[in-house]
Formats: sequence, structure tokens, C-alpha cells
Amino acid sequence: MRQNSGRETGRISPQIIFEDSNLLVLDKPSHLVVLPTSHYPDLEKTLAGFVFEHLGISIKNIGKENRFGFVHRLDRDTSGVILVAKTSEFWEFLVKQFEEHKVSKTYQALVWGDFDSQKILFHFDTPMYQSTSSLRIQVEDEWLVIRSFLDRNPSNTQQFTVSQTGGEAITQIKKLQSFQFLTPTKKFEPMSFLEIKPLTGRTHQIRVHLKALGYPVAGDWLYGGRKKFRWVKERGLDHQFLHAQKIEVPTPTGKSMIFEALMPVDLKMLLERCALAPIKILG
Repeated sequence: MRQNSGRETGRISPQIIFEDSNLLVLDKPSHLVVLPTSHYPDLEKTLAGFVFEHLGISIKNIGKENRFGFVHRLDRDTSGVILVAKTSEFWEFLVKQFEEHKVSKTYQALVWGDFDSQKILFHFDTPMYQSTSSLRIQVEDEWLVIRSFLDRNPSNTQQFTVSQTGGEAITQIKKLQSFQFLTPTKKFEPMSFLEIKPLTGRTHQIRVHLKALGYPVAGDWLYGGRKKFRWVKERGLDHQFLHAQKIEVPTPTGKSMIFEALMPVDLKMLLERCALAPIKILG
């Protein structure tokens, strides 16, 4: 079963992709946190507030107290598909599917650098590197597979980092397109458009793994550097280029449901400006 939001709006408010008696599927815009936090305490300014307004008080404690039925999360500045269980029974079912790695998530990202799986493997897969790092790299068919542990960065608690401790994180990455542009300093700078499948769901997992490989997400102020963030912002994008494009989830009947969210306008415009030709000059 496949459902699509079918809209290409400015992503000012969430869009409902699909809804039945058990499940609500939303297309989350960027600049919107999923659940209230100490930094974003106002429920009305969160995705949970949208869900609360749509479904009422009964959704508040589905799953866990003040969980609002959310089975997983997206970062504040990541757009795309997110699932909300409308009953406790279906929440437990979905959580089990995530725990057993039966849910397939697909992201799209624009990153700095010409992403080359074989070159990455050659760089990281050396005895000296493997003896000092917890990052493990493999190439399986057309996918680069990254395995590591992720933990809080002790020098910056806003960040996570590849570590010898923490939660296991596995990410699959495939390059869809690469191109280069001419910067204002007359230097050619490569970028790559990627398809990414996180096999686990750690906080900031995709962003941390890409940074660890040396290919930070464009527009990511936390992991990509302030200078490059300014370059992206000057071209109309004020957040990271990371979009949860598709999710495939099993159902109790054994069938799978596939939900997709179209790329937001601001991401699409930046990608089109960069990718019109193998070499694109941007002033």
C-alpha cells in the first residue's frame, strides 16, 4: 500500500499523508520539534501540539506519558515522514517492528564532497585506522555501510560523536549524483546527493556518520561548520539538507505500507541550482 502527500508547499504546517483508526502519518516540516523540550516547552509550537489538536486528549499518553503516540522522532530541522500510533496496542506493535529492524526508512541528503564509496573504504579500512577507531566501513553492492557506537560529545553536549561506548548505529549510504560548483573565491567545490537508510535510530545518527566520513550535510550548523552553513543560508536554505523521504512499515496482516513525503520546496530549489549540470557555477 502506498500513500503520498501529493503536495509541494512551503512546509509552513504539517501535512497529513495518511490516517486510519490505528495510524496517523505526517509530513513534518523543518523548524519544528516533535515533542516539547526544555528549549521548546510550548506544546502549541511542536508537532505534538498539531497531533493533540487533531486527535484530542486521548492521544497524549499513547505509548508513554506525554508521548502523543510518536513511535520515532525526527530532528527539529529534518523534514519528512513520521508515524503516530493512535492506540496503545498499535503503538506497541510498531515499537516491536522498529526493535526488530523490520521498518525501512529512506532519507535524502545533500553533502559536501564527492562521495566515493571505494575511496572511503580505502581510506578507513587500514590496519592502523582500524586499531584506533570504532568506525567500521564496508561496501555491500552499491551501498556503503557504516557501523559504530554513538555517544554524547563530552566537549559539546549538543553533539553526538563516534565513540567506543554508547548505542550501536548502522547506516547505509548510496550516492545518487555528484557535481561541483565555483565558489566566490574561484575554487571548485564538490557536493553529492545521497540516499540513506539508517538501520538503527540513534539521535543525529545520519549527521554524525556523514561528518565522521568527512562529508557533512549541507546546511548543518551543528556538524558542518559555520562557514559552509552561511554559504547555504545565502542561497535560501537556513537548515540542514536532510529529508525523511520514505518509510515502509509492516502491518498486523503481514502486508507492508509505504508512505512518502515530497521534497520540500527550499531543498528542491537548492538542489536544482546545484545539480542542473555536472559542473554548475553558482555566484
